[in-house]
Amino acid sequence: MSITLAGKSVPQLDGLSPSARLILALIDGGLEWFAWANHSSSFRYDFRDETTLLTEVQSGLHASSLMFLPTLGLLIGPAKLMTLSLPDLRLLAKAEVGEHSDVIAAQLRRIYAEQQIATREDLRAADELLEDLGVAEAGVFRALGFEERLAVQELLYVSAPDGVPPSAAVSDLQREAAQFALEQCRTVLEFADYYRFYIESTANLSTVQSDPEQRGARAREALATLLPLSFGALDCPRVVGLPAPGEVARAVNDWLGQGRQLGFARLSEAVLQIMASSAFKGETGDAAQSIVSRYLQAAQSFIAKNPLRRSMIRQDGVSGQYTFESESLRAELLLQPSGVISLHAFGARAKRQPERAVQPNPAPSGASSTEIQP
Repeated sequence: MSITLAGKSVPQLDGLSPSARLILALIDGGLEWFAWANHSSSFRYDFRDETTLLTEVQSGLHASSLMFLPTLGLLIGPAKLMTLSLPDLRLLAKAEVGEHSDVIAAQLRRIYAEQQIATREDLRAADELLEDLGVAEAGVFRALGFEERLAVQELLYVSAPDGVPPSAAVSDLQREAAQFALEQCRTVLEFADYYRFYIESTANLSTVQSDPEQRGARAREALATLLPLSFGALDCPRVVGLPAPGEVARAVNDWLGQGRQLGFARLSEAVLQIMASSAFKGETGDAAQSIVSRYLQAAQSFIAKNPLRRSMIRQDGVSGQYTFESESLRAELLLQPSGVISLHAFGARAKRQPERAVQPNPAPSGASSTEIQP
């Protein structure tokens, strides 16, 4: 037959797990492709596991890793769906074919929260936030993709520093942060980083009570100091495909074992994390260099000495999030769609927002979304 999983022929749909069958049915053309492939004498398709099959069918048919579920209005990767429990996946499928009730709606909200799935309304909130910040017409936002909208939407949850009263409306400080970020960025992800950098700088540089000109000047001075000191913090290992959590941990340990430094995905993310979580308070020269070096060395040492505690496949189904923790510290790594494994955050656990609960669920290799036991 033409389709094999881990070397075993799969001539019929019942050779797939119930979850894989459901997801294949949700992929537009998925069932039809499966039938065609198994009756083709000209082509052979070998897949490592069901997650790989579903991901490659989706990307092969639609040139995109993201499925679109029109009734739910969701963009989501097949590998992410494979991390859902079968009852949750069945409920999602029911809602997609038009079944609706208050119970189903409540269960969908629970699934989205547990699995960190952004809905159509969440992504629309990103556009509304840019409007409220007064930057929506900037050229960098003219063609927002899924990843970019997620990055902007997450800015809704960026906490204001102490001394700024909470408000449901966008504050003057947030508008300042947006204008600062717009000056510095060349991509939407950089905009999100520099926005956060400005908010963090007002607290770390003690400028919350200053006027906007003073806050902006101090933030620019700090950025000018940190950017050249962060060029060495961009080296990262790379893997192929969607690895299991253990493969990610091994790749990182091998990398560190070679004496190489695990860096950030981009320069803006490096300076953001140094501002947010290091001892930097506006120092310059050798003092600033020493602070940056100690922070990066501490991150490497922490990851090398502490086990991987949790992993989660992200909504796109081709990237992942991996958490290392001790009683007081936390490091977060990201697997980029390109296969690059980068440092995303390192600092005191108390400074991070608590993660939403993740429902443990057995899944094929590369599709884990669960707590990892030491």
